[in-house]
Amino acid sequence: MTPLNKRKSARKTQRRRPTTLNLIALMDIFTILVFFLMVNQSDVEVIPTQTLVKLPSSVSDAKPRQQYILMVSSNQILLQGKVITTVAAIQNSVDESIPELSTQIKALIAQKENKLTSITILGDKEIPYQVLKKIIASCAKADITNIALATNQTSALGQAS
Repeated sequence: MTPLNKRKSARKTQRRRPTTLNLIALMDIFTILVFFLMVNQSDVEVIPTQTLVKLPSSVSDAKPRQQYILMVSSNQILLQGKVITTVAAIQNSVDESIPELSTQIKALIAQKENKLTSITILGDKEIPYQVLKKIIASCAKADITNIALATNQTSALGQAS
């Protein structure tokens, strides 16, 4: 047999061998990926927002706790996603608080096993101060002891993050 024929037959036997997947290298890649994702996960708690609400900005580092969410858009007030009343009705009201909101908060507290006494207000930055004042007074009447206003976190230089 000539050297040329030997090389041809060696190539044919190499082609007939099935190729295998190198699982060790694949497992190494996934292990590195898992550690990378674990290290780079963020500790930021995301509060659900709607596109109707444009939050003001702040430079605070404090993280929010688990609490009730009260959204105030330019035309509606929602408690835990349920529409309570409209902003126009509150502006036209002579009351210093919103009775519907107080009763809904009290009903929500009565339903929950862990009696939360804190609420976060996601208020549109364009809502009038009088509306915000009535909302806070209503929360106080419903025995909410900790009221927080949600904002977008910005850096000290004033750029939104």
